[in-house]
Amino acid sequence: MDPQSIQFVPLGKVESMTLKDILKHHEKGVAYAHLLKDLALYPVIIDTYDNVLSFPPIINGTLTEVTPYTTDLFIDVTGINLKAVQIALNIVTTALAERGGTIYSTTILEENQKIVSPDLSPSNKPLSIEYVNKILGTKFDENQVKKTLEKMGYDVEEKEPGKLTVFIPAWRSDILHEIDLVEDVAIGYGYDTFKKTLPEVFTFGKQLPHQPLRDNLRTIMIGFGFNEVTTFTISNEKDEFEKLGMNKGKRVELLNPITEDYTSIRTSLLPSLLKILTENKHHHLPQQIFELGIVVNEEYKNNFHLGAVKNSAKAHFTECKSLVEGVMREIGISSYEIVEKMHPAFVQGRCASLKKEEKEIGYFGELHPNTILNFELEHPAIAFEIHVDTLQK
Repeated sequence: MDPQSIQFVPLGKVESMTLKDILKHHEKGVAYAHLLKDLALYPVIIDTYDNVLSFPPIINGTLTEVTPYTTDLFIDVTGINLKAVQIALNIVTTALAERGGTIYSTTILEENQKIVSPDLSPSNKPLSIEYVNKILGTKFDENQVKKTLEKMGYDVEEKEPGKLTVFIPAWRSDILHEIDLVEDVAIGYGYDTFKKTLPEVFTFGKQLPHQPLRDNLRTIMIGFGFNEVTTFTISNEKDEFEKLGMNKGKRVELLNPITEDYTSIRTSLLPSLLKILTENKHHHLPQQIFELGIVVNEEYKNNFHLGAVKNSAKAHFTECKSLVEGVMREIGISSYEIVEKMHPAFVQGRCASLKKEEKEIGYFGELHPNTILNFELEHPAIAFEIHVDTLQK
């Protein structure tokens, strides 16, 4: 449709808006407007009475808002990859069916072709009994493997001695290889029922050299009142650079990313932590979290970083400086200096670099309002990131 020719009341609003207005003024519209850049016509889903049901991939309308009293759902899944869309639809519909719902199909007409959706036809993979026993160290026969797989929700047929054909439910998108079926054989059989054997060689284990420092850092951050989080090491260019006001730097890119949210390996912990705050902004303040995790530097090597963010109405640079100094004091490092740093993600004059022997080992400061808004936050925030591996050199 022409973006100015149709209007509806989007979720979260009370006034009717055109498609163009939604991209300019609605929170979700502003965030995802780039997906429709340079398009003359915008996609909409309308019903028989020309009511707008959805403006994909931006926002739905209040007309179809789900409430505690909703009894019927029309599920639409939009995306740029048909296979991914079909898998998502199958998972959602079968999950609702498992909770007592009834699945109805829709017939889609596309270029004189009829597509019935959802398509819950099972796929199938061959499974070798010899391969199962090799991986699990067992002596299962065809009947035993068949029973364990049936316990896991599969239909199984024996085509020939030593070979099974396994029919995979439409919602099991995680079955990519024969080894995935072997894993389900082990689960169906029961991990506790496998015969346990002791190692033939008796050895003593000990911590790796770097582990005491990392454990100490976790204890220190928890003592400062921060909650530890674990985030994905896979990120994207927009979160890693654009939202922080930075030019795109060196990064490890994925060859075949599943979605545009996960296209490269992260170069910093800061974006991941800010995304956690975005997802939890409906909770009370202050919110203060930290992560001790791996990033990939410009030399394409793994490095451990300690990152922390605090979101609070009274968060300021001095508090962040005190936290960083507290961390350094508690791990016994006193020979370092603090110098002013220019970083686009932070307020100018309220960002500093942590240096040891003239080499930067971290940075900290008060986040710039643009950074805060780019991550849909509403209050001041402070952050720091320390290169943990450099502390032991």
